[in-house]
Amino acid sequence: MRDLSDTPIDSEHYRQELVRDYQRRFDEWHTEFLRYQEEFIQSVDNEHHRQKLVRDGQRRFNEWHTEFLRYQKKFLQSVEKESYRQKLVRDGQRRFNEWHTEFLRYQKEFIQSVDNERHRQMLVRDGQRRFDEWHKEFLKHQKEFIQSVGNEHYRQMLVRDGQRRFDEWHTEFLRYQKKFLQEQQQKQQN
Repeated sequence: MRDLSDTPIDSEHYRQELVRDYQRRFDEWHTEFLRYQEEFIQSVDNEHHRQKLVRDGQRRFNEWHTEFLRYQKKFLQSVEKESYRQKLVRDGQRRFNEWHTEFLRYQKEFIQSVDNERHRQMLVRDGQRRFDEWHKEFLKHQKEFIQSVGNEHYRQMLVRDGQRRFDEWHTEFLRYQKKFLQEQQQKQQN
């Protein structure tokens, strides 16, 4: 991603840059994921490792979720323009729906094939590296964005809206997770 430190912050321009950067990072991750997944699927046969990975994944999700909520709170404190927020919400919902559909498909395939600790560790290291790259860029852009915005009342509205949206999403996630775990349990019993 090119250096934007000398570029004035323009909401639409910033959004477009984030969209392009996200797509590039997703494409890199997805290519690596498919490669690892193919290797991983070839070595599947151990249910014990799969269960360990599921527990490890839940622990990692909980860690990520805590960090996400912290960053979300900081971000929501910094947003001011309602029309920009609405565009971001619509775009974010669309992207989440696209991503979530793909994620559920990959998750189902992945969990059916999990057992190789070496590949899991490679995926974890790669995920951490990608997160660190993204996080560094995110903090840079967030700092620039925060400097350009104010208004406490609007921040509070966004916090409430963000919490409501997160609660909706989290409820759906728990429902999907419960359903998924029940399906896995039924598969094991059969």
